Amino acid sequence: PVFALVRLLLVSLAGEPRTFAQFMGLLRKRSLDLEDVLHALNAITSVGESELRSLRDAARDADRQVVAGSDCDKRTWNEAILRSFLRKAEVALTGPRHE
Repeated sequence: PVFALVRLLLVSLAGEPRTFAQFMGLLRKRSLDLEDVLHALNAITSVGESELRSLRDAARDADRQVVAGSDCDKRTWNEAILRSFLRKAEVALTGPRHE
């Protein structure tokens, strides 16, 4: 379910199906920020409200990393921030992994 959600999110952000590597290439060409991610999440209709709330919280948490690591007002996400969000989204939806 998490991988399906991530795929839906990437399609929503990119406008068409892409692999993660293709999406990273797209991300390098255009900026991505919290507003983009929240808009993409809201476009996913197959997710329940509580899951959507958890995903929004995960996105906001990841965005705080952007703010903390930036010395300017430009709050764009890079690959590390996106990966951090995806990890937080996975935990939000499935709970922490037990190894």
